[in-house]
Amino acid sequence: EISGKEREVRDRINAEVARLKEKRTALKEENRALRREFFSLMEKEETLKGHSKDVNMYSKYMEDLEWKLSTEAIDIETERRLLDELRDTIRKLRQITDGFTPEEINDRLTVIQEKIGENLITIEDLHSRMLEEVEKSNLHHEKYRNVQKMKRERESRKGWLRRRIELHKEMGTFW
Repeated sequence: EISGKEREVRDRINAEVARLKEKRTALKEENRALRREFFSLMEKEETLKGHSKDVNMYSKYMEDLEWKLSTEAIDIETERRLLDELRDTIRKLRQITDGFTPEEINDRLTVIQEKIGENLITIEDLHSRMLEEVEKSNLHHEKYRNVQKMKRERESRKGWLRRRIELHKEMGTFW
């Protein structure tokens, strides 16, 4: 039957639209969470600016330690001492920066910006695909409605004809 097939196709398309919508909603929620994290990191970055002298001092000291470790010929005891100093400096830097180094904050901000951008592109794509599917669904829904309307009209016409026939039969027996 035509109307059943149209309804089936329409329902299948509507299920796909619902799936795309779910995906889009999930990405929008992910972007909201990423934006919250982004602004939180921006606040941490502002906190870092307030401690910029300390951060710069520790960062410079870390660079010096790393340079010594990688370029100078040193004995094992000195190397251990320098590694301990490096760990201690990183720990102090993380205390100032709420667990992050300035580089980690900047790297994470960059990653978040890229992910939000990717998500927005995907959201746009999903939305376009959703609109295309809705158009297809509307076409099938229209066909389904037209078939249903034709069925109702045909049934109505049949009923009218039956009533006319009954009326004529009654009239024939009356005369």
